[in-house]
Amino acid sequence: MGLLCNLIPPTGIKITDTPVLLVFSWDDESLFTYHEDRVAILWDVSRVAPAQRLELGPGTLIAAAFTSTPIKHLVLTYGPDHPTQQFRIVDACAVPYTPQSFLYPNATIVKSSPDGTMLAFATAHTVEVRAVGSGQHIRTIDLLREAVSLEFSRDSTYLAMADTQGKLTIVELFGDEVLQSTLGKIISDYTTSIRPCRFDTEPGWIPVDIVWHSKRFGIYVTSQKEFSPGEPSYRLMWWFPRSEKLDMPLTPDPSGSVRYKDARLAPSHGFFACVTTDHDLVLRDINLTMGYSVGLKGRATACSVSTSSSRVAFSCSNGRLGVWHVGQPQFGCQGG
Repeated sequence: MGLLCNLIPPTGIKITDTPVLLVFSWDDESLFTYHEDRVAILWDVSRVAPAQRLELGPGTLIAAAFTSTPIKHLVLTYGPDHPTQQFRIVDACAVPYTPQSFLYPNATIVKSSPDGTMLAFATAHTVEVRAVGSGQHIRTIDLLREAVSLEFSRDSTYLAMADTQGKLTIVELFGDEVLQSTLGKIISDYTTSIRPCRFDTEPGWIPVDIVWHSKRFGIYVTSQKEFSPGEPSYRLMWWFPRSEKLDMPLTPDPSGSVRYKDARLAPSHGFFACVTTDHDLVLRDINLTMGYSVGLKGRATACSVSTSSSRVAFSCSNGRLGVWHVGQPQFGCQGG
């Protein structure tokens, strides 16, 4: 473990606030940050190219995602009233890109699939899955409430979604089987009756970050709750069904009262990065039995974990941004 690099902003840009978004590309080489003063920056973590400020579209940027194949793109969404924006990443530089044959839907959330073939867009009560590159419609999923987070399974066959009431929903994207609500049984005809599997979190806790375990249905969730206005706290929860009991509730971390200023789950290696209430950056194993405090020159304010789980981006209250190399931490995984 050790500091990989401090991020140097573009000429004339001074970072003074906490990033609203910190998003890694699938190859871990690019990092996108968006700040409250509408400053959006593409960073080359390998430091081959200088940081680049991006010209944004109208509206307030809400979500961002990188696609991985065949060419790296950055997709930005601004909500239902403004068009989705794309950049093509060429030699670590972002070039505005507008396809001639299709447009991605306006959305509040966007997520890309691990196999690089799909993008999921969420707006209000609808989640729409599109093919990367062609924009071809794959699936539309109707939810009872507005979605707040999405995540594809590691094999890109399932999509997990959480709504504003803390309900977690899982649906299969392809094939003849669909998870049935509560009982967890399999039904064969998904064209006539889509009944996804749903799970309730504890009241007031909203799943904002979802990570699939290597097992097919194991899921870790970072949940958020505001105990006072403008002061969200985070906690870890997980769901590992036993045999056919797919209706098991999400389980909170055993510490119960432990809360964080920010927390982001690692897609692998069984750990998560968190900013404590004392503004320390800490890497903790999923079982909460081990922890590693990252010594920073400044008070940590936000963090993000790369797709390979080998890099952690962080921001500090003094405007500092950097990337920490994690390597292969020997942390265990809850649920096996």
